[in-house]
Amino acid sequence: MKTIQKNPPFPYWLFLLLFVAMGLGLWLWVSRVERQRQQAVNHCLSTQLQADPTLENNPQQLEDISSSCTTKCLQGELTGCQ
Repeated sequence: MKTIQKNPPFPYWLFLLLFVAMGLGLWLWVSRVERQRQQAVNHCLSTQLQADPTLENNPQQLEDISSSCTTKCLQGELTGCQ
């Protein structure tokens, strides 16, 4: 009597490896985009401070300018913001 040969087990670890690689790629991309956004907002804020150095003594105006720079970034008006 012949023995029945089983098919080799399906390599489920390949799906796990693919999922991990996709997750890592997504994390790297988001990190790069966030770093670019932070640099663009930082550049916007430093440009504003260079134009008017008296702003450093006024926390409320600094907060307003930071908000404005972040809004400009989100609207795509700053270079480096996607």
